[in-house]
Amino acid sequence: LGASLVAFTFSYTMFFKPMPITNGESIYHICSGPKDLGCRNIRAFEFAQLRQDITTLENIGIYQQPKVMVNINGMPQIASAIKTEWNMFQISLSNAFLGRTLQPYDQEAGAEAVVLLSFYYWHTHFNGDANILDSLLTIDAVPTRIVGIMPEGYLFPWSSELWLPTDSSVLSPLENGDLRVNTFALLKTGISEAQADAEIAALMARTRQLYPSEFRDNYSSSAEYLAQLDTGHIGNFVSSEFSVMTKIVLIVITGLLTGFIFLLACINVGTLLLARTNERLKDISIRVALGAPSKRLAMQIMGESIIISLVGGLLAILFAGLVMEYVNLRTSSIAGGATGGLAFWQQFHIDGSTLLGTLIFVVTTIILTSAIPCWRIIHGNFNTVMRDGTRGAVGLKPGRSSKALVVIAISLITLLLYLSALAGGLALTMRERMSSINLEDTLVSIPTLSDHGYNKTQRLQFYTNLTNTLALEPSIDNVYFRQVMGQGQIESQRPSSPSGLSGEADFSTAYIFAQFGARQGQGGNLLQGRFFDEFDQAESEAIAAVSLSLSLQLWPGQSAIGQRIRVTGAGDNESWRRVVGIIKDTLNDPNQILAPNMNTVYLPLTQVEPMDGLILAQINGNYKGNTSRAASSLTQSILALEPNLVYVTTNRFDDAIGVINRLISFSMNLAIACSSFSFLVAIAGIFGLTQNSVRFATHEIGTRRALGASDSKISRTFLARGGRQVLIGFLIAMVIALPFTYLAIFLLSWQIIKTTLLLVILVMGILYATVLLAIHYPVKKVLQLEPIEALRHE
Repeated sequence: LGASLVAFTFSYTMFFKPMPITNGESIYHICSGPKDLGCRNIRAFEFAQLRQDITTLENIGIYQQPKVMVNINGMPQIASAIKTEWNMFQISLSNAFLGRTLQPYDQEAGAEAVVLLSFYYWHTHFNGDANILDSLLTIDAVPTRIVGIMPEGYLFPWSSELWLPTDSSVLSPLENGDLRVNTFALLKTGISEAQADAEIAALMARTRQLYPSEFRDNYSSSAEYLAQLDTGHIGNFVSSEFSVMTKIVLIVITGLLTGFIFLLACINVGTLLLARTNERLKDISIRVALGAPSKRLAMQIMGESIIISLVGGLLAILFAGLVMEYVNLRTSSIAGGATGGLAFWQQFHIDGSTLLGTLIFVVTTIILTSAIPCWRIIHGNFNTVMRDGTRGAVGLKPGRSSKALVVIAISLITLLLYLSALAGGLALTMRERMSSINLEDTLVSIPTLSDHGYNKTQRLQFYTNLTNTLALEPSIDNVYFRQVMGQGQIESQRPSSPSGLSGEADFSTAYIFAQFGARQGQGGNLLQGRFFDEFDQAESEAIAAVSLSLSLQLWPGQSAIGQRIRVTGAGDNESWRRVVGIIKDTLNDPNQILAPNMNTVYLPLTQVEPMDGLILAQINGNYKGNTSRAASSLTQSILALEPNLVYVTTNRFDDAIGVINRLISFSMNLAIACSSFSFLVAIAGIFGLTQNSVRFATHEIGTRRALGASDSKISRTFLARGGRQVLIGFLIAMVIALPFTYLAIFLLSWQIIKTTLLLVILVMGILYATVLLAIHYPVKKVLQLEPIEALRHE
């Protein structure tokens, strides 16, 4: 009950829990793309065109969620912020705890920079000093006046520490760039969600026709498909955070995990009650003979189940409350901050929904645990029991019921462990790939140069100037630039002669990355050949470097150096390129963490059409303890070259990786704990069920011995029965698991599945040994009796 209640509370809080503010159910996002793909951020330019024609919504506005650099007492610190319009505080019906909220004049051109602090940030960094109002705070090198402190617990629209006015260039962008914004709006009274969806979809289609995007050619195939969906919709703040498929997958996973535990526990409890009922059949038969109705006796059995379930429900609430508080602490430690990076309403606590879930689970438990015992009472052949009075008179049905329950329990635990092993194999693969990243003590920043119309020459000049500027900064060793180009198809063709290409082409898929500048930060990953240098220009020979896994796949037994490849489908010019280097398999993009392989191709940024990418700067060893100096230098150098950049953040790369690693570890530990608990529950239940079935067969054992069967033959007969139960349960579980196996092989690799199967075989060996022990000891105990004692056994 506790495990089921935890899963219920988790799913409800993540996907369905309403925002704890007035009119929270009427606050929506305006989203790009179809509804079933979730809420995708909308382009700022497109939103500026269509917002003035929206009639189904009111109090419309935008916001962004940047990280900003705050200088507190001479110490630069990174803080999470919301850049928004002033009416955001109207839509949430909130006033400041001290001072004021944002006003319309704060967004006027030339207005003084102002900021609101969260209650948590105010107490953490300023000790709750009310005198800081109207003082100046340096944010991203800009003196900013503190005008208000928000009430405790106010974190709308997402968890944040600061609120700033949005920039005018975001509200009214001059170019149809790829700058995207989050939106908020209030659904007008009397307007349905379907009406608003239809209006937004029509306005989006019209806007796309009038202002076609200039950036569609810069997407990978999947991203380009999503970008070209000329439609839109509104999404509730809570439900639109995840796509429909993501919600289904997460709910199904948590439901299956806890559902199996719940069913195993119900089987165990139901079996105990059934065993008690069978032991009391003679007593029940006497009561029936004296006129007691069987339904009244069934209610007595149900009363026992009701008491057990109610007590279990109370303990489950206590257990779920402790687990939820632990989850809150873990999410805070994983993501950092007062709320762990989750939405402010995504806090896991016991509330009315938890109590409702408890009631549902308790009623279900009562039904499942008392159904079989009650059925035995109502349909029991009490005349036979009264005539014979022996255990053998019970008949074959109790034994069959016990055997069926054993098979069900084995199927459930096998399926649960199989799915857990799949998840474990996936998590181990993710952890292994995360460990391949060699970006310790590295800063990362993503300036959106595309918002300012940078062409290829200007962009490369920007990178060159930034490199030259930071070469004089002692806190930074070197800088290089990486552009994610998505997945593409790789065509290879082996040269048959120095003058030309011939032979059959080999094809594969790989992740494509373009790089510019020094690569000393990952020099240890170069296995053979060379990497790019300043001589690899657009007019030079087209070259590429490949990962070790791609090299082995395309040229097994040969060196990839000097081979020719052609890259298609990722924005490349599709020219033949000579391979000049082999790079160690390394995770370069979060999307690779779930990819079937680590196939990667690296291209010189000078030989492709550049887009926005990562600026990676390695911190000098003497400044590793003072990351703020290097981060501030990188940010200020970028802004000095392009003062109009709206969204510039600088973070430690290994901090972001640490969050992912902690999340993977937390998920693995949770899966191991659930699987171990389930396994122990299943083992206990199977042991009890098997022992119970042997007790049912006491009369049968006595009969076999009376007819001359040897003890060893009787023991082998019962052990073979138990083995068949394990085999049947295993086969049933494998048939059910076939779709999951196919999906795992398709999405992951056979290596993960092979490891999973070995683990499942090991677990099945333990289950098999458990069943044999559960049979061996009761059979041995019965065989120690005289045949006449076994025949007369009650």
